[in-house]
Amino acid sequence: MRALTARPEHNTMNASSNITPAHRAPTPSAIVIVAPTSAELPTCARQHNTAIAVHLPPHGLPLTHATELPHGCPYAAIVQHVSLRRTFKELNAHHVTAVLAGSAHGINLAEQIAAALGLPTNGSSTAHARQDRHEQAQALRQAALPAPCGMRTTSLTTATRWMRFLRATEYVLTPANTSVAGARICRSPADVRVVWPSLQRTARNRGGGSDLVLQERLAGPQYVLHTHTHRDLEGAPTHTVTSLWASTRTASLLPDRDDQLDPTNALARSLTRYLQPVLDRLGVRTGPARTRIVLTPDRGPILLSLQTTAEPPPTEHRAGHHTTRITLIAPEDAVIDGPTLRTLTCLPTVSGFTPTLTPGAPVTRTIDADTSPGALTLTSAHPQAITDDHHTIRRAEARGLYHLARRPR
Repeated sequence: MRALTARPEHNTMNASSNITPAHRAPTPSAIVIVAPTSAELPTCARQHNTAIAVHLPPHGLPLTHATELPHGCPYAAIVQHVSLRRTFKELNAHHVTAVLAGSAHGINLAEQIAAALGLPTNGSSTAHARQDRHEQAQALRQAALPAPCGMRTTSLTTATRWMRFLRATEYVLTPANTSVAGARICRSPADVRVVWPSLQRTARNRGGGSDLVLQERLAGPQYVLHTHTHRDLEGAPTHTVTSLWASTRTASLLPDRDDQLDPTNALARSLTRYLQPVLDRLGVRTGPARTRIVLTPDRGPILLSLQTTAEPPPTEHRAGHHTTRITLIAPEDAVIDGPTLRTLTCLPTVSGFTPTLTPGAPVTRTIDADTSPGALTLTSAHPQAITDDHHTIRRAEARGLYHLARRPR
């Protein structure tokens, strides 16, 4: 197994493979994204000539899954999946060189399509573990790697009994499916009873299941690492860290800000060394992955969750520049105030924002990352300038960015 590196790499090929005879035009390559929910292509799609989207049938999908992509999508073709045989026939007409899951609901089909096309896939024996928080912890524990202590259940009674057995100071209750956002801090069985119904409803509506995971809450800063795994010339998986973020949350575990870090510094190297056996154990052999890690003071880095879906391209780190993503938090159902939004987007450090942030757009009360109105990207050579604008954004949210939505009479 090759060592995991923290330095972004470019696609490497034999020198001879870069030479194309003059009488022979290179065959255009295509990448397939299964069940995409974003109009942006992942970073690894840049080396392909075309991108093809595969849509899943509406039945069986969670209510919140987008069945139609927004306008301006960069897909050259869209395939409606009916059966594996028909989808394979349509894709076989293209020179497909990679298949990725655009969301958690496309992971299993993406693996099947890749296998049918003879392309590399992740380990089938660990497929469930790559989508389930509890299974991930179990797999790491079996490999003698540190993991949070927890349990998965659909029963409130079982969860409260386990709490009395463990007797931890604080717990985190969250959906088992790693693609479903939402976590609550609980200190007693009474706290669990209060949030259980809403979290189970969220898990069912967004992930197709009602399993929840109750884990000990691990203290320490959290980091998000984006990686890409490819096969080298000998066929061995090589993991590459493409970006690293320090993730800050509010006291109620709502996403606050993510600060990009240098992927080559000492901290990045430490997290990278820890991540290599984790990815290997969970069967990550090809494609992108997103991991959330907590750096505990006494046990070192510990994996909190892993996802193997394609995400929008991460911001590239530039030496001497600081980049921060501010996740907006709406206190209640409202609509976005246009003048206030325009003022925020003109702040000195704001370099971008999500397309969903438009004047008059309706927003719901933010209870997790999935219900956030959107995010602003801040970039500056001076960290204090970013912090000042971060405070300005939070003040605007409290004083005028959101107007109460008018109820119909």
